[in-house]
Amino acid sequence: MAEATGPDATTAGDTLSRILVQGQQAYALIVAAQLGIADLLAEGPRRGEELAATTGTHPRALYRLLRALAGIGMFTILDDGRFALAPLGEPLRSNVPGSLRALAQYFAVEVQAWSALLYSVRTGASGWERALGVGHYAYFAQNPEESAHFNAAMAAMTAGALPDILAAYDFGGLGTVVDVAGGNGTLLAAILQTYPHSRGILLDLPHVVAEASPVLQAAGVADRCKIVAGDFLADLPVVADAYILKNTLIGMNDAEAAQILRRCHAAMGQQSRLLVIGQLMGTGATPGPAALSDLRMLVIMGKAEVRTEEELRALLANAGLRITRIVATGRAGAIVEAVRT
Repeated sequence: MAEATGPDATTAGDTLSRILVQGQQAYALIVAAQLGIADLLAEGPRRGEELAATTGTHPRALYRLLRALAGIGMFTILDDGRFALAPLGEPLRSNVPGSLRALAQYFAVEVQAWSALLYSVRTGASGWERALGVGHYAYFAQNPEESAHFNAAMAAMTAGALPDILAAYDFGGLGTVVDVAGGNGTLLAAILQTYPHSRGILLDLPHVVAEASPVLQAAGVADRCKIVAGDFLADLPVVADAYILKNTLIGMNDAEAAQILRRCHAAMGQQSRLLVIGQLMGTGATPGPAALSDLRMLVIMGKAEVRTEEELRALLANAGLRITRIVATGRAGAIVEAVRT
């Protein structure tokens, strides 16, 4: 095959250059999210000096940030010099459907861990702990504002995947559903809202489930959902109809995953189901997008990883569980259903 030539030809260097520049663009987006620029511009076009006064920033420096983001389509510079919010910038607003502001604010912390990627690759240990001085969960327990950003970001990602999850799996007939490490209850609230005869139990750490009541109340399911603030290894309710582990095992090494799976086995009845929701690593030459998620787990957690179907199957088998089916679930990855052997 002849090599592409001419003004439209894209070389490997062009592609890699764009990828490198994307990292700089991400930093700029994060700072704009931290400053709440999209929310301010949602009220109408404003001059850079006015935005600087509102956000407590250096006028010329903020102008340069906004101009750079206008260059990639986030904002528009009007003829009179004011900045306006472009459609591409809408998801950086707070409290709009599909908002990414909380995710960007959380990434302000995670990018510090990525600065230690070389350390993680050399040692196999957590770049997060190296860069921030404390593990992922301990960090958020100690930093409530950043914890709120993280929880909101995870809830937003779950909300985006809800249509795929509810379309892929029939939760009907399940009397009691336990969402283990279920965050602020976004997933469980949607299940209970869709299946009015079901009841739920939301289990997570105290500082996490502290944010759950408004979510459950807004969904109209608070009277059918019990909130348990505790440790899922010690406080897992017994003999429920289903136990959900959504993106939980991905943050655990094999020993930790085996521990929670054995705990689920001990709590389950013979008719109970375990639903492991998340990405599965592809094999061979097609690992898919899970490969980047797996690299994130290296940076954040160290030995935690995204597993292949066979690796997950082996973990489940060692805990006395067997897979009954695997359902592709769009943006959520897959739902792996398992029962006691």
